[in-house]
Amino acid sequence: MKRANGDSDTARGNTLQTVERAAKVIKALAPTNGADEFTLMELCGAIGLPGPTVYRILNTLVQEGLVDRRGKHYRLGHVLLQLGLMKWERLDLRKIARPVMEQLAEELQNSFYLAVRRGLTGIFIDRVESSARVRLVEPLGAPLPLHVGASKQTLLAFQADRDEIVRQLHKQYKNIDVDALLAELDRIAERGYGVSHSAVTPESGGVAVPIMNHEGVAIASMSVGGPKSAFIEPDRIEFFAARLKEASEKISGELGYHPSFVL
Repeated sequence: MKRANGDSDTARGNTLQTVERAAKVIKALAPTNGADEFTLMELCGAIGLPGPTVYRILNTLVQEGLVDRRGKHYRLGHVLLQLGLMKWERLDLRKIARPVMEQLAEELQNSFYLAVRRGLTGIFIDRVESSARVRLVEPLGAPLPLHVGASKQTLLAFQADRDEIVRQLHKQYKNIDVDALLAELDRIAERGYGVSHSAVTPESGGVAVPIMNHEGVAIASMSVGGPKSAFIEPDRIEFFAARLKEASEKISGELGYHPSFVL
């Protein structure tokens, strides 16, 4: 009887090891530095397993459609793409971001906002208000130009067609200083967050970060807003930016984003 239990435990252990190794192979096939297909030897080097083992795993994954084989090269398969798309189609940005924003609002006693792009404008689609007596409350659903305010500028800074959007904005808003705006967008992209003071509401301030989807596209921005005095000191701005970046990474990860794995 003891022998039977031992055999069962051994079989279970072998199965788990096979699953773990298959997972390593799939992860090693994630596109990196522009490369989206790899040879057997490259995969062996990446995951530290012997060639025959990796070859057997690859053959099984190819049969199941989880890996595609082209000659001597392997890449992620169509079944994985289908499964991923099924998940992404069911993702709700607000549902994912809301609990994160609620936690931040409770901890930091400031109001937090979620904004998305609509053409040349950005709109707040959700907010979590601070319980503090003095707080900022911006309206939801009101469109504002993408060059106005930290949340909108941050969205703009991380758009692939940023310069074209700026040109279109300048056609509508002749008072825009294009060079100054582009310089500010460069700063936002470099440091990873935007800052504004009294951009929309007098004596207000805010810090914003982008939220990325699985394609590495900024589909939203998350911002914190409050009295201007709370967003003057550089150390305080950096504090808010760091907390927002942590939260953004969590939300972006839920949306399928990973810096080294962008479809």
